[in-house]
Amino acid sequence: MKKLIPLIIIATVFASCSKKSDDTATPTGNTTLMIGKWKDGGETDLYYKNGKLVYTGTIAAPAPANSPALYQFNSDGTFTVSILQGNGSYLLSATYTGWVLTDSNTYLHYVSGSTVTDKPISFSNNNNTAVLTTNSTNSVTYTDNSGATQSADSETTLSTIVRQ
Repeated sequence: MKKLIPLIIIATVFASCSKKSDDTATPTGNTTLMIGKWKDGGETDLYYKNGKLVYTGTIAAPAPANSPALYQFNSDGTFTVSILQGNGSYLLSATYTGWVLTDSNTYLHYVSGSTVTDKPISFSNNNNTAVLTTNSTNSVTYTDNSGATQSADSETTLSTIVRQ
């Protein structure tokens, strides 16, 4: 079960929202950088207190047999996030519509129902690695290296996906 938690978190990154307006029309932009299959590449969580970084936590990419998260970006503007369990059945599968890269490929813009989301994104490794950024300004708790529960004012999550 512990191995599923990082994958659920990364899928949640795609599902978490930064609402814009009621306009769900997809803007024009680049789609070619994302088309294809991607897999979970791990996650880094940065915790801040009073504006200062107080802790960095890293979740390594799971082994391919350990419930991988898979992302399929299609040329028709849809993408699917799937998390497979060890037995090959789906723990989660969700399809989103209207995705496109905007602002010189620095944001992944997508639509889920009536919710519009823009996630900061950066590419590296000849565009075969992408990092999506999610910021939370809510108070959060985390477990440090000693196993103690700590609190922070905010968190930044850097979720990595790798082209297959």
